[in-house]
Amino acid sequence: MGVSRAKFEEVVHDPVTGVILNGNLLDYKIATMKDLGPVSTILVETGLGYGPYGLIGVGEDIGTVIPGLMAPAVYNAIGVWMDDFPITPGKILKALGKE
Repeated sequence: MGVSRAKFEEVVHDPVTGVILNGNLLDYKIATMKDLGPVSTILVETGLGYGPYGLIGVGEDIGTVIPGLMAPAVYNAIGVWMDDFPITPGKILKALGKE
């Protein structure tokens, strides 16, 4: 979820009318398992959950952390800060003045 938000997901609006141009899953791109590679999962059980039976969601929390980590990683790699998500190859080339 986080990688998808950082690298793929973008709502595109018509600049004149403000209408969403990619309001469906055909045009709104999300990451798939083929985009991510191998994933290792480590579960840590605690009693700190706020839901029924002490449960708490895990996906939503990390969905906001990964995009926040991608910008510094790109900065460390190319020396240019990216603050416009998703971070795409085209946006990186533009930030480097090569597009």
